[in-house]
Amino acid sequence: MTHHNVLSRRQAALVLLGFMGVLLILSLATLIGIKNLTALNTELEKLVRNNNVKSQLITQMRDMVRERMLSVHTITNLTDPFEIEAEWERYSAYAGLFIEAKTQLYQLDISPLERQLLDSQKNLLEKGQTILNQVVELSRIGSSDKARLLVLQAQSMSNQVMDELQTIRTARELEAKKSAEEASHAYHATLIQMLILGCIALVLSSLIMWFVVKRINQQESRLAQAFREISVLNDLLQADNHRMGTELAVTRQLQQMLLPKEHELQAVTGLDIAGFMEPAAEVGGDYYDVLKHNERVVCAIGDVTGHGLESSVLMLMVQTAVCTLLNHQESDPVKFLDTLNRTIYHNIQRMNSDKNLTLALVDYQAGKLFLSGQHEEMIVVRAGGGIERIDTIDLGFPIGLEENIANYVAQTQVTLYTGDVVVLYTDGITEAENHEKEQYGLERLCQTISEHWQGSANDIRSAVIKDVRKHIGQHRVFDDITLLVLKKI
Repeated sequence: MTHHNVLSRRQAALVLLGFMGVLLILSLATLIGIKNLTALNTELEKLVRNNNVKSQLITQMRDMVRERMLSVHTITNLTDPFEIEAEWERYSAYAGLFIEAKTQLYQLDISPLERQLLDSQKNLLEKGQTILNQVVELSRIGSSDKARLLVLQAQSMSNQVMDELQTIRTARELEAKKSAEEASHAYHATLIQMLILGCIALVLSSLIMWFVVKRINQQESRLAQAFREISVLNDLLQADNHRMGTELAVTRQLQQMLLPKEHELQAVTGLDIAGFMEPAAEVGGDYYDVLKHNERVVCAIGDVTGHGLESSVLMLMVQTAVCTLLNHQESDPVKFLDTLNRTIYHNIQRMNSDKNLTLALVDYQAGKLFLSGQHEEMIVVRAGGGIERIDTIDLGFPIGLEENIANYVAQTQVTLYTGDVVVLYTDGITEAENHEKEQYGLERLCQTISEHWQGSANDIRSAVIKDVRKHIGQHRVFDDITLLVLKKI
């Protein structure tokens, strides 16, 4: 009996040791499985993150190559030196962004093929850069046709660069897909092993379930907290969007309220006048006005840089300043614009803003039109359809950019005869883009006006706006559209 009890105790000890061994093995297997799953998850997250970063950088590089070519195409179509220099600065900025993206890409873990393709682009880009520099120089001296021929060569090189970037991106996507599949297979294999071991050790199921449930509860708790934080942020964002929408709605209303009324335009003798302004989705700072004072008719048109509430407020300041100076009998264009500029300049400094605006003043008296201030070209259509374009670049200086602009202000005179048409506009018309990023352009504007000059000012306005909308189509409008038509009667 005693011997039997001893054997029983030994058997119990062996069973206990065996159970403990199984428990130890299962515990180790479970820990290893969890560790492997964690490592796989970390590796997969790293792979996805690196792939996303590389894809973004490659996309940015392709976009910068494309934007540079678009910028060069734009330069070949420009004639104004300042506009060419401005576009050249944008072109250079695109190059800087390309280099920055490429440098970041080199710092990542890239394959030998990717590195070889990136290195091969260096010669293409250097050749293309030489050609593009020649394009800019030809555009600056007015040789647009030669510049366009060189653009075709540069376009071919840019296309090759973009194709190689696409090859890199495609190879990266295939490699990422393959790695993801391998990680998925490893994940499922590990999971199956854990399930098999779990079936063998039913006695540990309760403990495992407790552990799993605990982990799930922890994750759910974190997710719930994250959801609450997202909900709060979403409420704040909606409130901010509502506030901004209200501000923009009020600004649009003020912008429309200050436009000259139809009866004011009809009260002007000797001129048939029609105006139009349509704010963009994000309110800009376009401005036009027609003011009758004694025997004078003063028309003003301007465009504040940028968009939003700040630009619109600056436009309202300009409208008030123009009315005030006119009511104080100021007729000298130099004093008029210099005084207005000083007022706006100090307000801009107080606002701590970098805004400025172009502004042209048209003073009409007894068939004589006096133009001053820097803005878009003024279009004059003579009876018969002949077009005259009057450049304003030497007639003024951007308002609010410098404190004293008296030395920059000049005036030019245009004699109007019966049937002559004068058209003032903002760049929201000439730079309006369609879905192919093609601008409406000054040439098309002149063509439309010359085809409808025999109609009334309202007819001409309607024809231009209809043609601009036809060009834009369903594309989003990014800038205010403003037009002012004067016809001598």
